[in-house]
Amino acid sequence: MDDDTGLLGVNAGKSSSIDIFVNDGKINEIIEHGNPDGKLDPPLLNLPEKMKLAGFTWQDSIRPRNKSDIFRKD
Repeated sequence: MDDDTGLLGVNAGKSSSIDIFVNDGKINEIIEHGNPDGKLDPPLLNLPEKMKLAGFTWQDSIRPRNKSDIFRKD
C-alpha cells in the first residue's frame, strides 16, 4: 500500500516465518525471515480468490481479546 495511490501490488511470497505488525487495525509492517521467495504483481493481474490465504478461516469466537487470553484453556 502507498499513502498517496493506494494498492501498489500484491505480494505472493513464502518464507520460513513472517512477522506482521498491526497498528489501529491496519498492517504497519511485514518482515519475512529465512530467504523469502516471492514476487510483487500489479493488483489487476491477480484474481480476487488468489488474494486470500488458502485454507484460512477467521474464527472470531476463539481469538484472544487481551494478553491474558493467550493462557486460557478452553
